[in-house]
Amino acid sequence: MCMLAVSAALFSCTKAEMTEGTTSGQDQEKVPEGFEAKIFTASISELTKAAFTGTKVNWEESDKIAVYDGTCRNEFRIRSIENGMAVFEGAVTEGAEEFYAVFPYAAASETLPAADGTFSVVVPSEQQLGSSTSDTDAIVSVAKADDVDHFQFRNIVSMVKISIPDGVTSVKFSSVAKANLAGACTVKIGEAAQGAQEESVTLVSDSETGVFSAGDYWVAVVPATLPEGCLVEYEGNGQTASVEVTGTLDLVRNSSMDMTSETADVQWVKTTIDTADELIAFAQSAGTYTADDLVVLGADIDMSGKEWVPFELGCQFDGKGHRIYNMTSDDGVIFSNITGVLKNVVFGSQDGTGYDGSSSVSMNGTAGNAGLVGTNNGIIENVVDFIPVTAVTSGPAAQNEVRIGGIAGSNYGRISGCSYNGSINLTGTSDKMIFVGGIAGWAAKDSERIENSSNSGAITIDNQNAQAAAGIAGMIQGGDIVSCSNSGKITAKNSSGRNSYFLTLTMRHPTRVSLVQGLPTMA
Repeated sequence: MCMLAVSAALFSCTKAEMTEGTTSGQDQEKVPEGFEAKIFTASISELTKAAFTGTKVNWEESDKIAVYDGTCRNEFRIRSIENGMAVFEGAVTEGAEEFYAVFPYAAASETLPAADGTFSVVVPSEQQLGSSTSDTDAIVSVAKADDVDHFQFRNIVSMVKISIPDGVTSVKFSSVAKANLAGACTVKIGEAAQGAQEESVTLVSDSETGVFSAGDYWVAVVPATLPEGCLVEYEGNGQTASVEVTGTLDLVRNSSMDMTSETADVQWVKTTIDTADELIAFAQSAGTYTADDLVVLGADIDMSGKEWVPFELGCQFDGKGHRIYNMTSDDGVIFSNITGVLKNVVFGSQDGTGYDGSSSVSMNGTAGNAGLVGTNNGIIENVVDFIPVTAVTSGPAAQNEVRIGGIAGSNYGRISGCSYNGSINLTGTSDKMIFVGGIAGWAAKDSERIENSSNSGAITIDNQNAQAAAGIAGMIQGGDIVSCSNSGKITAKNSSGRNSYFLTLTMRHPTRVSLVQGLPTMA
């Protein structure tokens, strides 16, 4: 019967209308058996539900409410609007005498109100606006019918006013201390909602372009106290920006908080890189990114004629399978250090299958690490590298040891699914030991693992202090090496270092090693 009420509660006329020239049952949808037609009037005694420009109620013809009759949840639609008063029509269970309502219908739970008048409702965690300054369906209100079948709706949410600049496609509002601000919750009439399930609210534009025009907009949230303030995060034009409003914030039911001054000026951070100049600008501003920031490549990038300065990568960098080619560095590395994530990118190849003939990494002097990455303290995943590494060492070395790897000079983190297809050529002298590996020169005792990676690059060593060279890792202090392969040739000569090793890999301490191919050709 309840299902029938939902599907058939809307009919073309009411009993009152039928007396004005229509005949019951002729060209009309009948009220389901066990139900009776019903009319309610409705108003909102508090802040307007729609534009939030004042206190004038602004019902719209498309509005629907859910009416609970003690047995079912029924859908009622507007028949007319006059002077801020809406007339809703639908059907309820025969004989029902007590009625509760929720606006909008989409916010109403199928769960009937409890005996004490507690509702289950949903404040949406995604709110659509742009053509209007607030999402009507997010400004949830509840009511109980009086003796004359009138609903006086009262809001359950708190409103936050923020500024949005041009070009924004989405805005996320959240609590710094992770308070819940949206989703399913419970509420009584005239009281603040409680027990919300979602930590943030995201605003998206409902305009044809999906982009916000610059202006002030409203966010509807479940009332809460934010002891450490809130965070407003913007996204658009391949960039992100965030504004943190500090201090204790009390978001009170049926009230508003104006944060337009705090959010009027945002600092953008590039998140999609399409050109060589954008890549260089990203490298120069890398210190402004956090570990949670995601930067992606939107196109292949030709670095011809561009000067590259290595930097520390502390965010998540996803190449999306794109290639960076014709790239050179005379500082021994492309990335000095990785504490974040580097993944899904090809270096030193224009077509993704072969060397571009131009890219190079060179180290001349006393540098301690060389390779695509100097030191990996994070994650390197699904990276393909064709860039040849040339190292001419001289003493005294800048660090305790010289470590050279196709992917990383020193690994303290995780390297997974990577391949090195370039070449490593080591010459010169050094007063320190030198370790060379096709994937990593040094797998430190704090290393997590090197897995599912391969080396096909030739390693040539002509240096009297070369201590160890291997297809995967020149020296292993710790961590696992799992399912890795080497097919690169290792050529070693003029090494006078004590206990020198030139093999597929060398272990200093016990570790789990699993190779899928045998030893390389030696010369």
